[in-house]
Amino acid sequence: LAGMAGQLELASAVSIDRQQTLARGAAGLAGYSYNRGRVSLRFVLKATSPTYTTMSLGPESDRDLVEQSTSVGISIGRSTNVSAQIGFARSRDAGDHARGSVVFNQQIAKTVFGQVIASRDDRHFGINAYEAFATLSVQLPDNHTASLSGFVSGSHAESTVSVNHPIIGRTGVGYQGSATLAAQPRATATLQGQNRYVRADASYFYDRQGSHTLVDASGSVVWMKDAGLFFSRPIYGSFAVVEVPKSQGVTGYLNNQPVGRTNADGVLFIPDLQAYYGNRVHVDTADLPDDWQVDDGEVLVAPPPHGGARLVFESRRLRAVRGRLIPRGLELEGIRYGELSVRVRGQTYTSPIGHNGEFELEGMPSGDWPAEARGETGYCTCRVPVPVDGKPIEWIGVVECAAQEASP
Repeated sequence: LAGMAGQLELASAVSIDRQQTLARGAAGLAGYSYNRGRVSLRFVLKATSPTYTTMSLGPESDRDLVEQSTSVGISIGRSTNVSAQIGFARSRDAGDHARGSVVFNQQIAKTVFGQVIASRDDRHFGINAYEAFATLSVQLPDNHTASLSGFVSGSHAESTVSVNHPIIGRTGVGYQGSATLAAQPRATATLQGQNRYVRADASYFYDRQGSHTLVDASGSVVWMKDAGLFFSRPIYGSFAVVEVPKSQGVTGYLNNQPVGRTNADGVLFIPDLQAYYGNRVHVDTADLPDDWQVDDGEVLVAPPPHGGARLVFESRRLRAVRGRLIPRGLELEGIRYGELSVRVRGQTYTSPIGHNGEFELEGMPSGDWPAEARGETGYCTCRVPVPVDGKPIEWIGVVECAAQEASP
């Protein structure tokens, strides 16, 4: 329930567990949130019965029977945010406990960010725990990130420096490294790389147990009927085979992101589709010659896990065949302003007939095709020759059209 004064949230659930003994349970939630301008507020109250069960919570597990939390956030200017949270709970087995925290976020410069978190946890029997965490991160050129962080509690303290560069896009190289100074020092370094055919990882770990190095590489081999055999980097979801016949170098897109170009056979293998979700696939017609076009635009596919879809984008040449009809056996007036139609392999191409018998047919394949011209008072038949690999606009000259006694 939402309105000008905030949003109210109500939820409830019941459970029945029959794995060992019959256990019935129930849970409920009431929440209120307000967010306007620079201030945000959220209040949540949850209640759970002693034997309420979920997929991750069995009837024998401890749980909070009653839990309340309140959080407040305030934005100060464009670069500072302060928030505080306090919560109380009563557990079935562990008893009462409470937790409070304060978070301070500050954008120090355009690419420099800082965060400080302080918290206190109060447990049953007077056990208290304090923790503080601070981090300073810097965004460097070319998608590099460096950070320095520190953590301190009642039992130990440590500081960590790290650098990170993720793999940008579907191919490339990325790395991550960190070193922690503490009572038990540790360090990690990871190098990752992938291209169209393979993904490789190399990792180094150091801790008090010693050092460890891991290296692995993986890929996939896919065969699809009517499409062929493909080699690819690992397929975690689904894949698609995009075909633009006889068109090399056409860019394929997955969810509006370029993923590669078609090979010499006009084929592109895409290994990054999400299973059972709608994946939008299309090709860039700007990569085709000016006198070619693709019949279909965007295709939405949802293959099963480790399954694929074969997508054929039929391309055809944009050709205009121009000429002029000369009737034999009837006057031009009989077909003037009528229609010329040519039927090719089950498809009909038509053109209006001009004042002097002019016509223009678009998209016709090469060959010598039978045609007929019809007007208000006349009907004639002819053949329209379309040259092989001709110009985008082809003038075939005068075409004689033989008059017929009656229109079928």
